[in-house]
Parts: sequence; C-alpha cells; structure tokens
Amino acid sequence: MAWGGILLPLLVITNIVWLCAFGFLLHTSGYDNKILSHLGLAEPTVSTDWTAVSWESCLEKLDIDSDVVFFGDSITRGSSFQDYFEDLTIVNLGLTGDTITKMQTRVGMISAVNPEKIFIMAGVNDLNNYQGDLNVIVERYEVLLAEIKEECPNVEIYIQSILPVNTDMRGNSISNENICELNGLIKEMAEQKGIIFIDLYELYAVDGVMPEELTKDGIHLYDEAYERWAEAISEYVYG
Repeated sequence: MAWGGILLPLLVITNIVWLCAFGFLLHTSGYDNKILSHLGLAEPTVSTDWTAVSWESCLEKLDIDSDVVFFGDSITRGSSFQDYFEDLTIVNLGLTGDTITKMQTRVGMISAVNPEKIFIMAGVNDLNNYQGDLNVIVERYEVLLAEIKEECPNVEIYIQSILPVNTDMRGNSISNENICELNGLIKEMAEQKGIIFIDLYELYAVDGVMPEELTKDGIHLYDEAYERWAEAISEYVYG
C-alpha cells in the first residue's frame, strides 16, 4: 500500500513533466502555431523569407517596368503567358507550394517589377488537408490584398478562381466541393472590394472535375491547357 501510495503521485508528476517538456518543444519549434493554424484556430506566423528577399532584390536590379504580373503557386508558375501576350511585358511570380500566407512574404516582388496589372490565383494549397473554417482562408486572402494595395497602390488587381482538380488522379486531399465553396467566398469578398473576379473553374470543369486530358497529375495543367486561360483573361489584360 505504501509503494502504491508513492508510485501513483510519482507517475502523475512524471507525466506532467513530460507533457510540459513536449509542449515547450512544440512551442519553441513553432509547431504549436502550425497545428492551431492548420485547424483554423490561430493565424500562421509569417517569418522573413530570405529567399524571397533575395529574389526581390534581384528583380529590383533588373529595373523592369512590367505590364502584367501573374502571382500565385505552382499552377501559375507552370504558365507561359508571355507566349500569348507577346506585345506585353509579362512577369510570372508563381512559386511551387505557396499558400496565401507565404505569398504575403513575396508582395515586395510585385512592386519590384512595377506592374500595371496583377492577376492572382491562390488558395488550393491552403485547402490541402485543411480541417478548419474556409472563412479563415478568405481572411488571409484579405490580408494579402491589403498588403498588395499598400505596396502597389496604383496596380489593377484581378482575382482568378481556383481551378478544379481530378481526385481520381490525385487522391482525396483536396475536394472539388471545398474548391467550389472557397471560390464562392472569394468571389463574394472580391465583389465587396470592387475587384474583378474571373471564374476559371467552369472553364476547365467537366461534370465538376478537371478532365485527365488537361492535367498532368490531377492538379497541374499541361502546357497547351493554358491557352483557354489566356483567352479568358485577354479582355482584362488588354482592357
């Protein structure tokens, strides 16, 4: 009985110590914020991206006066819109794996190339395994837009919808149902801010799905599949 009376409190104290140590490690490594932000319970921490800073510095030294910037993730990065708008100076600022929060660290790149117009596509990476409220993603989008407007007050902003995916090719980490819901929220936000929203989802969707003949892996487009995108935005690029 004596040993039992001692052992139980000792185990409790040991577990508390381990939990405290584990919590400390999570906090110091930043994983606590990552977990909470993934669940939509906290805003993600935006740290300085020194690669982005270096990229911005290089762009500034090139002294470019661009007509149009395309800003987004790997789907934007894979495009070659300069081929479709040969008479304009196009700058592609797509970066593989970028989320809306990470794009905030790259806003300086936009001002570095002095564009007249910017076409944004963002959100699909935010949806990857996302378990929280989609309105949180929209709130992050609003922060991104505010930072762009502050950095580039005279630029014309166009928001493009997220494209459909093919879950048979990619798996079920991102659903077209969530994409449609988020697109609806982004469109509502854009309209409230007086920003033109361009629906590219319906441009690519067949029965609500990205057809296999248009995509390499269920999410990224084949080169020739960008032609319909270019045609859809042409009036805004030149307008």
